[in-house]
Amino acid sequence: MKSVVVGFGGALPQKCIKNDELPASLNTSDEWISQRTGIKQRYVIDEGETTSTLATKAAKDALAWLERLPVIILFQQPLAWFRKI
Repeated sequence: MKSVVVGFGGALPQKCIKNDELPASLNTSDEWISQRTGIKQRYVIDEGETTSTLATKAAKDALAWLERLPVIILFQQPLAWFRKI
């Protein structure tokens, strides 16, 4: 028996925080962050979202590629890795 990747899926949390929205207490700026890291925005989990809800969305996205093929779904991160800001 062989395995073949025939589709993939992904999901991001709904809440997006741009550099200029970060608290002033961090004593940094959008320009400083962008120049050193290239990061312009980040996505964070909000109320009611977990890695499980994101994994479910990603799995549904992956299944949209398929018709009636057997599927194995792999989860990458445990719930404890995401912390709410």
